Amino acid sequence: MKTKIAIVTPFLSGKGGTETVLGEVLNNDAFLRKFDVSLFLIGGVDDSGWLESLTDCNVKIGSRNKIISVLSLVKLILENKYQKFIFLSTKQMRLAFEVRRFLRHKFEIISWIHFSVLHEKTVRPKYFKYADKNLAISSGIKKQLIQLGIAENKIKVIFNPVKRHQQTIKSNQELKYKQIGYVGRIMFEGQKNIKELLDAVKLLSPGSIKVHFFGSGEVEICKRYIEEHNIQQDFYWHGWTSKPWERMENLDVLMQTSKFEGFPMVLLESLSYGLPVIAANCPTGPEDIVNKENGYLYSLGDTEELARIIDNYDRNHFNSKRVKESISKFYIDDYIKELCKAIEVE
Repeated sequence: MKTKIAIVTPFLSGKGGTETVLGEVLNNDAFLRKFDVSLFLIGGVDDSGWLESLTDCNVKIGSRNKIISVLSLVKLILENKYQKFIFLSTKQMRLAFEVRRFLRHKFEIISWIHFSVLHEKTVRPKYFKYADKNLAISSGIKKQLIQLGIAENKIKVIFNPVKRHQQTIKSNQELKYKQIGYVGRIMFEGQKNIKELLDAVKLLSPGSIKVHFFGSGEVEICKRYIEEHNIQQDFYWHGWTSKPWERMENLDVLMQTSKFEGFPMVLLESLSYGLPVIAANCPTGPEDIVNKENGYLYSLGDTEELARIIDNYDRNHFNSKRVKESISKFYIDDYIKELCKAIEVE
């Protein structure tokens, strides 16, 4: 008989890496054969298009109203139908613990947080003590949990999954300039830290770089900074798209300058298309993904080091097939096996 699991989320935009992971897991036959899964978006969702593919999973969408979402979660627990609750929010996890203690129910509480534990304001570090088990999506998050006093035997590093792709994003060796891609929210000085990329390319020879941004957000702030600082490179703002990889041509490398991450799916996705990466060695995530076969890490905040890496970057140094295989442990089949083991262990 299948184990009944409820996966419970806070508000989701519908456009992020968390949604990508949930879509991969809840569309996987091997996972669905093992568990009877229901997905509860207790905090609601902005763009629900990604949910249309979840045909074999029970999905319920809640409200962004905090009081209604709390009552919905309490009602869900009162039904007493699920053996395991997997929470993507520490606040929801704590509420479930208190209700379980009051009612003396016996379900298991599992945390599955998709952000850096110590850097994301929506995460309450002190609430991890309410979980019976913690699924860590990077080795850095495991270290953070241990730092918070969580026993190592209550933590399982599972990373995040990515699909294999036949398509390869190739560069154009005849071009005299380098083409950089960026995929994600456009945040000038926040988490995504695009200012650091702009400051780095400013140090390079004028006209030697073209940067393609796929995402929405603080575009006008970035454009003003480029103009005010006379950054003489070419920048293209493609806006947000659900399928950015299909629109990429002749790119040499993907860039990520984040101040912190949970486990940056965009790096995995880029590598799955054979496109190498340059990433800030920020807390949690990049160190698990980037290696000598697929790209470079630089010290967060060191724009001169970043500029040197870009200036000396040679796409011919990387073989697209080896780039794809460098992340073999993250491909969906192997990932699902590890995820199932982690959930099943009592």
